[in-house]
Amino acid sequence: LLPFPAPPQMLQRMWLSVANLDNSQTENPHKAQKIRVDALDISAAFSRIVAIPIPESGLAFAPFGPKPTSAAMCLYAANAKCPVSVHYAQPTVYHPNYSIGIRNNDLTHAVHAYWIKNDGECLYSIP
Repeated sequence: LLPFPAPPQMLQRMWLSVANLDNSQTENPHKAQKIRVDALDISAAFSRIVAIPIPESGLAFAPFGPKPTSAAMCLYAANAKCPVSVHYAQPTVYHPNYSIGIRNNDLTHAVHAYWIKNDGECLYSIP
């Protein structure tokens, strides 16, 4: 899943990832399919994941994109009927101001919240 439009600070990394995927396709051009999802739309990302044919042997996610896309992968893994794992690299070094404050009054840096459960019912389920 390629989050697009990506935030400006992620564009170069995203296109580099696309190029790396394309370069790895020389042996089997049908090995990977690029699917665009809005970087902030957790519902669209989850729906796209549900629509992907998942092999019975299982699936592994490696979220490296925006948090909503990563959250959709984790929600899928938590509800999957086949073996699914999520591998998330933990940074070894954090910026000193990593978790200080939030950005206010600036729509380009807004804080988003996502409704996951309503009255005990999970809003993200796999049919």
